[in-house]
Amino acid sequence: MVGSAFAQNGAFAPYVDAGIGGSSTLTANSSLSAHNPNYIVGAGIESSTKHLLLNVDANFQTADYRSFGAPNSNSFAGTVTGEGFIKFGGLLLGGGALYKDQVVNGNAKVLIPNSSQTFVPLIGGGYQFSRDRFTAVYELPGRSATNQRTVDFHNEIFLTKKAHLRLTQDLSINSDVASVPSIGSARISGGQAAAGLKFVF
Repeated sequence: MVGSAFAQNGAFAPYVDAGIGGSSTLTANSSLSAHNPNYIVGAGIESSTKHLLLNVDANFQTADYRSFGAPNSNSFAGTVTGEGFIKFGGLLLGGGALYKDQVVNGNAKVLIPNSSQTFVPLIGGGYQFSRDRFTAVYELPGRSATNQRTVDFHNEIFLTKKAHLRLTQDLSINSDVASVPSIGSARISGGQAAAGLKFVF
């Protein structure tokens, strides 16, 4: 239980992380090319006690899948996420909030309102294993630039004895009905998978 012991030291530990992701976006009758790859860099701070896990993370993405991968468009985004989970043994239950500021050009402007800022509450849970931590959160309806419904999955595998170095994996899946140029109203489903490294000081 080395990983769990480290994860419960109660101190506030800053960290940096970086990764690379790929995205895809599909409509009911056609595929819209996504902007790949997506390079991600970030930093944050976390604290974990016997009964509580807290995390605040800020990152920059060079290609944002929430632009629906519209043709002839580029998108990048900055995101700040705050989460808190109560621990029931290894079980994690809690939530938080997500703020995203998205910048787009090209045809993506047709799909995204003038306001490109998203602020939504989160609810979810996860599980803390001895050398692994998994969480899944659902983005509740809030101020969303695209009014999408999104589920975010995050996993961390502790690579070192004291969990200073971790392998991260992220998967986000979303869906919405929107008016797409040359297609009309259609169900749009998008997603992004990413992997990277996280170093906790």
